[in-house]
Amino acid sequence: MKLDSDESSSRLTISPLKRSDSALYTCTAVNTYGQDDTNIQLIIQEPPDAPREVAAAEVSSRQARLTWDPPFSGNSLISHYLVSFRQNAPEAPPRNVHVFPTGPDSLRVNWEGPLASQTNGPLAGYYVGYRPANSSEPLQYKSVEAPWAELRGLEPFTLYSVVVQAFNGAGAGPRADPVTAVTLEGGLSRHIDNKVKVAIKEKKICLQQCCVDAEVEVPGTAQEATLNDLSHYTNYSLAVAAFTAQGDGVYSDPVYCPTPEDGGATFQYCNVLTEMTQPTVPSPPADVRALPMLPDAILVSWLPPLYPNGIVLNYFLYQRTNHQSPKKHLLSGSQQFYEALRLARGQRYDFWVTAATSVGEGEPTRVLSQTTADIGETPGCLSIHCRLFEWSPIRNVTAYTCTDGRSQPVKDNVLPNGTLDLGPYDPQSHTGNYTCRVQNVHGSDEIAYFLTSH
Repeated sequence: MKLDSDESSSRLTISPLKRSDSALYTCTAVNTYGQDDTNIQLIIQEPPDAPREVAAAEVSSRQARLTWDPPFSGNSLISHYLVSFRQNAPEAPPRNVHVFPTGPDSLRVNWEGPLASQTNGPLAGYYVGYRPANSSEPLQYKSVEAPWAELRGLEPFTLYSVVVQAFNGAGAGPRADPVTAVTLEGGLSRHIDNKVKVAIKEKKICLQQCCVDAEVEVPGTAQEATLNDLSHYTNYSLAVAAFTAQGDGVYSDPVYCPTPEDGGATFQYCNVLTEMTQPTVPSPPADVRALPMLPDAILVSWLPPLYPNGIVLNYFLYQRTNHQSPKKHLLSGSQQFYEALRLARGQRYDFWVTAATSVGEGEPTRVLSQTTADIGETPGCLSIHCRLFEWSPIRNVTAYTCTDGRSQPVKDNVLPNGTLDLGPYDPQSHTGNYTCRVQNVHGSDEIAYFLTSH
């Protein structure tokens, strides 16, 4: 307080004001004639104090009753009270968190929420965080309302760490302890390449040869394979696929690898390691036939060996009669028929054929017996064989006959085994050029025969 006075007045200054400065102040004036005074009541008004002894008298799941003692009013009449409240975040983490795999790229997470006394109000949902175990990457979060979650888009056969925390309107509570689980192995949906995931246990190598499939299994850590017991001079189609307990992946694009004609040591070919066996002679020529063509002649025909195991350089045709020592005829590797001429009429003859490569002479065909026909006799039925050797499915097989320069399809006479059935032999109508044509998505090929009558 500060009091300033002069001959005519006095001034009392109170600064700063305090609650205790509220009081009755008396101002007294004195002179030679006497004295007089006056009273001044000073009341300092201020905001009221906080209520005292605040307590929650009754608390239920949906309401609470509060009580308190009136505070210092601040020297004013209290007009009303303001009651405010706020919610706290959950005090405890979710309970009983369980994680189990549902697929190569998914995990299922189940849990129970915190106790009701620890949620601090209704829960708004849960945060589920996950990442590969032992990874320094930040957690990826997914928010859900129900006490479960399905995590998708994960890596196959990978260990993941999962955490869960509850949240309400005030924020998120503490996390539950991490729980780990491994996603299932995956059947790959992509082509196999140089990068094979640790989830891959095995690989399959598909070997295709003349419409026959074979599979070779190798460990998943392998990046090469040795294929044994392959045929010589044979074109193979090879492809690789990875597989796990969940199934096979997609095969790679095939590579086409012909094996060499001769055998020998292991060699690297078409990026496929292939081990050859010992040199092998060709298999017997296919579909050997013998038909009388003249009263003293027999026509013998055949097809190349199914497994030539090399380039066929020559054919050997063997001919005998009455169990005598056979005659051996040397023929070119491009020739697939032989006309046995100047034979005895009405005599039975035996024929068989072998193929030869640089390795040597192969196995013989079965022995065919045929008798020369009497004068005027002709075969009762004639057929031309049109055999198919293709890997891809044949889309179209058609035989054509060319008589007098005109080509006519005879498709209806092609039997299921590829044989062209000409029916009863007629020298007039059957003489001509015959072409067997095959076609698939990769292209077409054909072979021509010339049929003549004697």
